Amino acid sequence: MKNIRVEREHKLGQAECLKLAEQITDKLIDRIGGSKVIDGNVIHYKHISGSKGVLTSNDESLQVDVQLGLLVRSFGSSIEKEIHESCDEYLS
Repeated sequence: MKNIRVEREHKLGQAECLKLAEQITDKLIDRIGGSKVIDGNVIHYKHISGSKGVLTSNDESLQVDVQLGLLVRSFGSSIEKEIHESCDEYLS
């Protein structure tokens, strides 16, 4: 498995940070498929390939932890780059 971990501080507030986490998750779903479940300030992502992730937003930071399964591991570098770009765009 390829693990992607991104943690960024922000000044957006909880609600706006959760929107960013949803956008990141939606991009991942558009790219490789899967589904999400939102539980408070945590988004759980799951894909049939074994890929899974947890995106946690709070008042001060966004944490993205994604594990890519074997079938989508080849996309790992570009997915990680997209996550960083989304964070750069919205948190800068």
